[in-house]
Order: sequence, then C-alpha cells, then structure tokens
Amino acid sequence: MNPINVNLGEVQKTLLIPLFGRAEETQKKGIISDPKAVEIVERLDYDFSLIKGKPSLKGAALRTLAYDILLNELLERYETATVVELGCGLNTRYDRVGRSGITWFDLDMPDVYKLWQHFFEENDQRRFLPYSAFDKKWAEIVSQSAKPPYIFVSEASTIYFGEEDNKTLFSIISQFFPGSHYIFDTATDFFIENQDKHDVLKYFDARIKWRVNTPQEVEKWSEKYKLIKTVNFFRDPPQQLKKKIPWIYLVMVKLLGLFDHKRLDQYQLNLFRLG
Repeated sequence: MNPINVNLGEVQKTLLIPLFGRAEETQKKGIISDPKAVEIVERLDYDFSLIKGKPSLKGAALRTLAYDILLNELLERYETATVVELGCGLNTRYDRVGRSGITWFDLDMPDVYKLWQHFFEENDQRRFLPYSAFDKKWAEIVSQSAKPPYIFVSEASTIYFGEEDNKTLFSIISQFFPGSHYIFDTATDFFIENQDKHDVLKYFDARIKWRVNTPQEVEKWSEKYKLIKTVNFFRDPPQQLKKKIPWIYLVMVKLLGLFDHKRLDQYQLNLFRLG
C-alpha cells in the first residue's frame, strides 16, 4: 500500500500532534487505546522522528481523554443529540464516544477532508463538512439537517486563531444553535509567550494566538455566554482522568504548584452554554 502524502496548511498540520500522541500511547499500552491512530500514522508519508517520545505527547493524549469525559457527561443527559467537532483533524472521538441516537459532524478544511477520506467513511450518523469553522455555511447545513440539543467540540484547533475569529465563531453558534453547549480549550499569556520552547510545537510553523487568561473573560463578550465548568488537568483533573495519570506525574505537578502557579494554569478546558 502506497504511503499517503501529508499536504496540509500550516494550522491543519498540527493535527499530527494529537494523532501521534494517541498512536504512541497505544503502542506503549499507555493512557489511551487508539488502534486507528496507529494505522493512520503507519500509512502517512511523514517523518515523526523529531517529536517521537516527547513528554507533551502524553499531555495531548490526556487532553483528548478529558474532552471525552466532558462530552460523555453531556451525552448521558440525552437520548438523542447532535455533536459537531470543529477542526476535527484526524480525531477518532466518534469511535470512542459516538452511540445510537447521536448525529455527528466532523468539520475541518477541504485539505483535511482529502486526508480524512483515506481513513474514515461517512454514514447515516456521521458526515464531514469541509468548511472553516468561521464560515457560517456549515451552520446553515447543520441547523437544517440535524436536531437539538447541539454540542460543539474544539480540541486544539480554534486556539490557533485570534480573538476576533473566535468571537465570530461564538456568534455563529449562538445565532444558529441557541442553548447549545461548547467545549473548547484556552491558553494563557504564559503558554503563548513560551510556545517556541514547547517540545513539540517548536517543530511546527503554526502558533497559538488566542489569549485567554481566565475563561470568565469570554463571558464578558456577551450576556448569552455562560461558563458551566473549567477543567485544569494540571491542578485538579477529573477522577476518571486521574486514574490514567502516572503517580510520578501527579507528584511533580503538586511540587511545581508550590513554586510556579503560572505554569500550572497555562492551559484549560472549558464548557460553555451559548444563547
């Protein structure tokens, strides 16, 4: 079988980071099991040697599990729901979280869709939308073809765009899907100012641009935006996630918290209700 070329834009190429993190953890029988990620990595014509074994890959896998936990908590409330994964990349969350009664849309740029088609298939439950998250065309399609409740997920994707772009996205979601939930990550000034030293990001051209020091800042954008929950998996990870984290990691984080609060608070997951 011929290797598959990775011909992606600057931001889109960052999808390789969580993909390789899941593959590496799977091969080590680590914190996540994702055979599909291993299959994809093995078929891609890409040199992963620069990022192989980097500590933050485990962090990327932990983040993915934290998203799974938050999304599962929401889906348990509903017999039916619509999930839209914004900037989905080559994520396999549908395989882990999708279930009967869930309508699922994977959304990303057309170049990602070309790659996605090599590994996944659309069906009655799952569709791919080849659009930018900031283009309301996708929202028109989803609102006309799927029913509430709506849950939106953005893992390590919209953070590569600035505040104005994210305000546009929030506006689209609240306009077309009032009352929906949105799970997304945010990075503080500390993270952004030190990302050139990041053990994996430094090998990619894209840079995180959206600065959010506290999620309450987003609430100020509109009275319609309400923070429901924030997860800091450095300080206080969910119990389900905590079981997956090596004890030595938890000890190191606790010691770090005594001296360097900015480092512990540099990255968060947030659940908002919009509209």
